[in-house]
Amino acid sequence: MGITLLASATLNETLEQIVSLVFESVPADRCLIMMRDEGSEDLRVAVARLRDRVGEVGEIRVSRNVLDEVVIRGKSVLTSDAQHDPRFASGTMVLQGVRSVLAVPLGVADKVFGIIYADSPIAEGRFTEDHLKVLTTLASVAAIRVENARLVEAFGARAVPVSLPDGVKDPADLARRPNGDRLFAEAICGASSRISELAHR
Repeated sequence: MGITLLASATLNETLEQIVSLVFESVPADRCLIMMRDEGSEDLRVAVARLRDRVGEVGEIRVSRNVLDEVVIRGKSVLTSDAQHDPRFASGTMVLQGVRSVLAVPLGVADKVFGIIYADSPIAEGRFTEDHLKVLTTLASVAAIRVENARLVEAFGARAVPVSLPDGVKDPADLARRPNGDRLFAEAICGASSRISELAHR
C-alpha cells in the first residue's frame, strides 16, 4: 500500500492511486475524495470514479450528515442500509436510494482536511467492520502522502529550500527507504511554515 502511494508523483496521481486502492480493498461501486484547499473551509471534490466505468461520473452527492460526522467530528461512518438508518432518515442518501456507505476522515494528527467516501447505490450489507478497518488504515497512509504531495507542489512553485537528511540528494530517494513518507515529511517540515506563509500572500 505504502509503496504504491510513494510511487505517485503529483497530487492528482496520488489521489487517483488512492481511489484505485479503495476499489481493490473494499467492494464499493463508487468512490470520491473531497478535500479542503489551503486556507478554506469549503470541501471540493478532488477525484470521483465509478468501479466499472471510465469517464464522466456524473453527480455524486454526499449527505451533509456524513460530511459533518466525518470532517467536523472526525469519526468514520459505516452503514449497511442507509435507507433504514435513523442517522440518515431524511437525508440525501435516502433521496438517492444509496444503500451501503463507508466514509473515513482524511487528515494528519488532529487536522482533518478531507474525506474518503465509498458507497453502493444498490446492494445492502455490502460493507463490514473489516472493510471499515481496511479503509481507515488506507486513509492514514494516504493522508500523509497527500499532505506531502501538496507541500511538494507548493515547494516546487515557490522554490522553498528543503533540508534533506545526510546522503540524500533527491527527495524521491526517500521513497525507497523504510518509513519513506515519515522521513519525507520530516525533511520538508522545516519549509512548511514558509510554504504556508508564501501561499497566503
